[in-house]
Amino acid sequence: MKAGLARLVFTLAVLEQAGASTVGAPGQSPPIGAVYERTLSLPVIGSQTVRIGIISARMATLQLSGALKLDELLSYFPDESGRGLAFVLGARTTALLRRLGVGLQSAEWSPREDVAFVTVAPPFVRPVVLRLERLPDS
Repeated sequence: MKAGLARLVFTLAVLEQAGASTVGAPGQSPPIGAVYERTLSLPVIGSQTVRIGIISARMATLQLSGALKLDELLSYFPDESGRGLAFVLGARTTALLRRLGVGLQSAEWSPREDVAFVTVAPPFVRPVVLRLERLPDS
């Protein structure tokens, strides 16, 4: 399992290119009802989708579908720097990340582009920035 996970995170790191973002002003939050999603095609495991749905000014859902499955609430708020979003993950999300040896370093939202960025820290490789696009009907 560890060797397979290492290949997966290495593949993620190779496939993703960290993009610069323009984050919102302090106190700004993504629009309520917005859904941001990214689907990755990964060798060996196939498709993995990450989806974040904004429920309120401080609550969202985090959904994973594919090889990893998860559907859990999280709370978020502007971080101390005012540049990003701090978040509190649920017990299931924390347990899943711990089991995989993966961390979530940061989250940002760009009001100008209306996209979300999540920085994932897999073991043994540099952090990967995932750009989640807003779904058109959200």
